[in-house]
Amino acid sequence: MEELWIQVPETLLPVPRFSIPLKAVTVNGRSLAVCLTPLANGDVFGGFAFYTPASGTWTNTGPTPPGFAAAAGPPTATLLTNGNVLMTGFTQVCRGCGPKPSSGALLFEFATNTKVTTGDMNVARVNDSAVRLPSGLVLVSGGVSQIFGQPIASAELYTP
Repeated sequence: MEELWIQVPETLLPVPRFSIPLKAVTVNGRSLAVCLTPLANGDVFGGFAFYTPASGTWTNTGPTPPGFAAAAGPPTATLLTNGNVLMTGFTQVCRGCGPKPSSGALLFEFATNTKVTTGDMNVARVNDSAVRLPSGLVLVSGGVSQIFGQPIASAELYTP
């Protein structure tokens, strides 16, 4: 069987930026990606975009809330039973303070393209893992507590 790669045109991104894809979240034929743009003043603009393979188009959904970026790696993205997406493992990026893991969590509602913060995790972590359990709870585990730091040997549950 021959494998096939298809080039996705970069020029279709809503604005020039680099993208860090979220981990396998596709709903109704659209894939969600977080996009980051380094700004001249040292800040990082973060936003979300949908990629629709059927039409080959990107659709900008607007910026991330303040304090949410993904400079150290892709955040987790877990599809909840209600159709929303829970995202964890963000990095706080600001001029002069450097990147650091965030304990913040974000909910993305596909139907309305709404992004809202939800309760903070107990441990700030980046490069973590998350999985939805059969009960509907989300298990978030591992990661690191500092950029390029020691691994975290803990886990926590999110109740939607």
